[in-house]
Amino acid sequence: MSATQKITIIFVTIFFIALTTASALLAIRAWDPLWNPFRPSQEKILLAAFQKRDEIKTLRTEAIFTFDLYDKTKKIATISARATNRTDQTDSLNPKSEGALQGEVMGEGTQISFAGEYKFVDKSFYFKITTLPLLPFLQIFINAEALEQMKSQWIVFDTEELGYDSQLEPTRELRQKILDAYERLIREGELFSSIEQLSDKTLRGASTYHFKMLIANAAIKEMYQLYLEDYATDDPLAKTAAENLLERIGDIPIELWIEKEGLYPYRLTVQTNFPSPEATIKLALQMDFSNFNIPLSIQPPDDAKTFEEILQSLDVPGSPLQQARSQARDARRQADIRLIQTGMELYHNDFDRYLSSPSIPLSLGNIIPTIPSDPGSGVCEDYQWIPNAENPQSYCLYACLEDGRFFVGSPRGTFIHPIPPFSFAECES
Repeated sequence: MSATQKITIIFVTIFFIALTTASALLAIRAWDPLWNPFRPSQEKILLAAFQKRDEIKTLRTEAIFTFDLYDKTKKIATISARATNRTDQTDSLNPKSEGALQGEVMGEGTQISFAGEYKFVDKSFYFKITTLPLLPFLQIFINAEALEQMKSQWIVFDTEELGYDSQLEPTRELRQKILDAYERLIREGELFSSIEQLSDKTLRGASTYHFKMLIANAAIKEMYQLYLEDYATDDPLAKTAAENLLERIGDIPIELWIEKEGLYPYRLTVQTNFPSPEATIKLALQMDFSNFNIPLSIQPPDDAKTFEEILQSLDVPGSPLQQARSQARDARRQADIRLIQTGMELYHNDFDRYLSSPSIPLSLGNIIPTIPSDPGSGVCEDYQWIPNAENPQSYCLYACLEDGRFFVGSPRGTFIHPIPPFSFAECES
């Protein structure tokens, strides 16, 4: 055998080994370029990833979004926010979630920051403010000290009282209809007006498929029609405005990264415009998904208070809120005294005398079946009455106002007195 033949055999052998090795790597997709013939199609990857949704019981989501508001060509405001969320749907009848939100609003000469945390556990919604701007309109009702007390306090809302449960089943039905529609659109290739598979990318240590797509406007409109079936509006102007907005939006560009091993979504980005004749909103959104099916423990906070309890705790002495409540109670007291005074006059018309009683009467018969009581938080436990058994042609009652004065009612009318009356003469002066 000549030297040339030997070299040829060696090269053929090396080529065959390389080809076999490359084919094996391609087949098991340890080497997975875009042209790999063993690589699943774009539609198959997207459909398989979509069908994995029911396997996801727990996950972490982080979203960063920015809204830029333009008046013609000038930017007039920016709203940016970052939200993190952990979800546990292990128990489908009692899903749990918790997360945090922080954001900022910037405009011409204005910058406002806010932040908070939330939990959804056992059909109760909990919310805690961690950063609260001292806006002027808030300080009209609550002073700075009370606002500071409100920060970092968990507030609990019963979702049944908020009407959440009554909407739960329709929402599930609507969600399933939308999911079924999405799956059909993916199968039929109608969800995207264009789709491009880019080179694989490593995200957070995992190899991912990378897609650049346009969600078809026709598919968006179909989803909108599904919403209308469950939440039909009687306002034709609102419906027309929504349809016009959908028409102007057109196709929506997105990028999607899908983890190759588990086919879980890893990242989604959206950049689009919401144009209108008056202004344009530019949206930039990035959502990252992680911690799939890692056990979670989401518990309700121990120190949560109801909103009513929070309002009571904010009622600090001298605050505008307390002053407003005090004035409202005093207005109620004056209205009650005038009501009783009117009832006494009607009683006198019927019996030619006033009702005689050693203390504030409980009733004026059919005229006033139940005499109202003091609304509380004042100096006196109830409305005061000067006994008139020996003088049925007169009466005197009064309420203790929270500003230290007394609102008096008698046959002569009503007036405010600096000291409590002790006789009929003082009631009529």
